[in-house]
Amino acid sequence: MTKQMKWESIDLLKDLISFRSITPDDKGCQNYLIEKLRELEFEIKILKYGDVPNFFALKGTQGPLFVFAGHTDVVPAGNKSEWDSDPFEPQIRDNKLFGRGASDMKGSIAAMLASVGTFLTLYPESSIRIGLLITGDEEGKAENGTKKVVDWLIDSNIFPTWCLVGEPTSSLIFGDTIKNGRRGSITGKVVLKGKQGHVAYPDNASNPIHSSIPIINRLLREKWDNGDSNFPKTSIQIVNISSDAGADNIIPGDISFQFNLRFSPETSAEKIKNKVKKELEGSKFKFEIFWTHSADPFYSEPGTLAETIEKTLIEKLKISPKFSMGGGTSDGRFLKKLECEVIEFGPTNQSIHKTNENISLSELSNLEKIYLHTLIGLHNHAAKI
Repeated sequence: MTKQMKWESIDLLKDLISFRSITPDDKGCQNYLIEKLRELEFEIKILKYGDVPNFFALKGTQGPLFVFAGHTDVVPAGNKSEWDSDPFEPQIRDNKLFGRGASDMKGSIAAMLASVGTFLTLYPESSIRIGLLITGDEEGKAENGTKKVVDWLIDSNIFPTWCLVGEPTSSLIFGDTIKNGRRGSITGKVVLKGKQGHVAYPDNASNPIHSSIPIINRLLREKWDNGDSNFPKTSIQIVNISSDAGADNIIPGDISFQFNLRFSPETSAEKIKNKVKKELEGSKFKFEIFWTHSADPFYSEPGTLAETIEKTLIEKLKISPKFSMGGGTSDGRFLKKLECEVIEFGPTNQSIHKTNENISLSELSNLEKIYLHTLIGLHNHAAKI
């Protein structure tokens, strides 16, 4: 029989923030979670790929499988002098808990663990199995984390019915947004080759900067697609332009510019590549282009999990959430390979990756409540099957 556990999410979060788990160096953060889960008699499979720690924890032998998914790695703190307190020494001010990872996403992991402990105390003979997929590679390259754990799950014939990713999805107020999909992401870096020369003799040179301006403008004006009923239209942003010959009287010999597109299912990475290549071939300059295709779009039709979270938010907090496919990429793109319902729900995202990252104490408490009642709702659903 499972031991009775009642952990406070605030205490768990303080402990988690104290681990300086800057991606991908976990610093023992996952070991802390593993020991807590072993107290609840979870079976633990440690899955380390390269220098990235991951684990999958499983409780139960019968019923549909529900999986919490999250990451213990955090982004660097940046300039610590801009923080009002040490980013890895949790501090409470103005009813908020401050520290790196407070909202992205150690707060969600703390709420997951606390809710699971309470749920198993209330329902020691649960009608669902519970899993936790925890990675240390979400903020990094995302090659040795959830992506490979999903392949291991498939090879092990472990297929969840529902996956809940604890990303900070809420926008203006807690609970206002549930994500059931994400746009794809592709980054291109273009190097245009000109001819270096003296600025006083432009006829003897060929300025690639001048040529890049109309090319960039045409890319910005390009209509990539119209989106669809679920996804906004594809958008492009120029993220870097670089050219420097080392002096202000030299026309540079080349220029590089970098851009990113967040794309809907109405287009594809290959179509984007072909359009950009065609545009570049229309110029008189030689060019090179390098691509990083980090994610394809995915969509998860709202089902029992989404309905359970939505109902809980309405009943417990009087909030009617909207469903969205906006925002950055997440590990949901890998979990969708398991052919289960993948939903993302977590705290507000207004302070993520910023100095003085924080989560309000009331928000953390409500997050634990929503996760707990999601477990209860799924348990009740499975009991009726």
